[in-house]
Amino acid sequence: MNHPIHVAITGLQMMDNPYPGVSVARSLKESPSFSGKIIGLSYDLHCTGNFSPYFDDIFLTPFPWDSETQWLNRIAQIHQKIRLDVIIPTLDSEIALFSKMSLTLEKMGIKTFLPSEMSVKARAKNFLPEWCKTHQIIKTPKTMVVVNKSEIAKIVGTVGYPCLIKGALADAYIAYDIYEASVFFDRIYYGWGLPVIIQECIKGDDFDVVALAGKDSTLIGATAIKKLAITDQGKCAIASIVNDEQLFTLTQKIAHALKWVGPFEVEMVYDGFNKEFYLIEINARFPAWIYLTAKANYNLPEKLVQLAMGENVSPLPPCQSELLFTRTKEDYFFEVNAYSKLAATGELKKGDLLCENL
Repeated sequence: MNHPIHVAITGLQMMDNPYPGVSVARSLKESPSFSGKIIGLSYDLHCTGNFSPYFDDIFLTPFPWDSETQWLNRIAQIHQKIRLDVIIPTLDSEIALFSKMSLTLEKMGIKTFLPSEMSVKARAKNFLPEWCKTHQIIKTPKTMVVVNKSEIAKIVGTVGYPCLIKGALADAYIAYDIYEASVFFDRIYYGWGLPVIIQECIKGDDFDVVALAGKDSTLIGATAIKKLAITDQGKCAIASIVNDEQLFTLTQKIAHALKWVGPFEVEMVYDGFNKEFYLIEINARFPAWIYLTAKANYNLPEKLVQLAMGENVSPLPPCQSELLFTRTKEDYFFEVNAYSKLAATGELKKGDLLCENL
């Protein structure tokens, strides 16, 4: 990337379960080859990532799934003010929609690098058991779909305790009895709607692989981690990079079977008793821990931008760093005027935010 490229990124929430957007921005900001602007596209005034130092500009936008037309009109307005070369959506709920809008964005001069809508649908949590059965690449735990709360007792009786209560798009909780299962069902239903997924918990070591697939679904790069500690939502709190050829082979087979293009994350559990991996889920975007790849000199967001811009990117060997990461929280301080300006105008520039003396 020898000329400035302006990249817009979504998913700016940084609360207890952080979205990936800020980590993607941080990865690009620290790339020696990246010299453009990083623009945050935020759906909410109160997304804490709005006030992160890794963005040059922040713009509030409507939710694209509420009105594609309104969202595209807002993007056109932003595009007139600050040229947008690439948009990177970082939320599972966005990927299929952005894939659908990719040709419209391309006509505007804005590039993406995304899988097809069909590929996104095939790896959805409620379709994953059937997909695994069809392709015979890897097993998945017993998984059942719930559309009525009255079915919970019967289904968890079949799946067994503990079990995972998951939203089709986001969130997951471990339930140890029917009371917890009911509470978590309500929490997901009111947050994300139906269906709710109930999945068997497999005892074993948790692994994640983040990967980037080219247009022919060949992996451009992949980094695997072993989770050493998790949060109460099953999210990674401490992890180390691992080099396991079986993980990379399974990930490549999954990408080819899905005809995948772009970033994705594969979550697996290794059952030491049966000596096999189980597929937990496939996320259609970079994970929130993607900045680890930048620190390991294996910057996958940088490679994604290069691919989106049509550059030739040669496949890399799997990441073999020995880094460990732990997730913490960070406080930002800024003048209240910055918050007021974003609320009033829907826009915020880096110069409005930084307060080095605070």
